[in-house]
Amino acid sequence: MAKLKSDDVFLHADVECQNSNFGKYCEIGKGSRILNVTMGDYSYCDRYADIANAWIGKFANIASFVRIGATDHPMEMRRLNQRSQLDTVQSLHLAQWLQKMSHPSRLWQVCLRHR
Repeated sequence: MAKLKSDDVFLHADVECQNSNFGKYCEIGKGSRILNVTMGDYSYCDRYADIANAWIGKFANIASFVRIGATDHPMEMRRLNQRSQLDTVQSLHLAQWLQKMSHPSRLWQVCLRHR
């Protein structure tokens, strides 16, 4: 069992860690890769986690082999199939329409009319 400290993160063997900040009593599992991460107090990740460009809050526990903050993932889509691409286009049109609605009461009237 690792002896955790309030003033320093506990890094297991083969951890790659760059440009990251850790709170009190944090632990990083064996073989994990941590890049540009801020991790809150009492948080840990198990072995071979891959975390990049993320803010992890307090009391978080991240399982083995989890990948967070994949840099090559298209952020404008949830999935990579035809349906999600259509949803994305429709969401963009909706967002543009909502932006044109200058007053919240006007939007409420439109919503009530379409019930």
